Amino acid sequence: GAGDATEEIAMIGQSATRASVLLQFYRIAFGATDSEGVLSRSTIESHGTHMLATPKIALTWQGLEGPPVTRTEGQLLFQLLLCARAIAGMQGNISVRLNADASLPISINVRALGVRPGAPATNQATNQATVRLLASEPDLADVGARQIEFALVHRSARQLGVTLHVSGDGENTMIEVVR
Repeated sequence: GAGDATEEIAMIGQSATRASVLLQFYRIAFGATDSEGVLSRSTIESHGTHMLATPKIALTWQGLEGPPVTRTEGQLLFQLLLCARAIAGMQGNISVRLNADASLPISINVRALGVRPGAPATNQATNQATVRLLASEPDLADVGARQIEFALVHRSARQLGVTLHVSGDGENTMIEVVR
């Protein structure tokens, strides 16, 4: 009967909502940008949280009360969030600080909780490799499909005329975007 399918219908609705938000996230992160378009900070926070937050990845935001950001700036931020998620690995905390008065600077602090400095772990090696990938400017031919954001983020930064500063010690990584 119809009463028995209520839970399943609710699950389908939740899945459809999540798929829609993820599609919007990827359209912003990798789609063509409209120089006239803007994104509210609440949209950025909502899409970023739906994309990245999991039981093992905590995502916190600061500076959400400021003016909207351009779609190009949103694209850079979403690409950086994907890079931060890759750097965090299986478990970590990602803190995003947006400037309250303007769209830039942006700072993202990534703390990978499953990584211990000096410990021989595959996760640590992966974390360090992803940090180095973000700190350098890899060529598209040097990255695979699972790492494309690491190459595209540098193109987006150049398009905006901003600089990426990346520093880290294996457990904590700081990503800053400055003019």
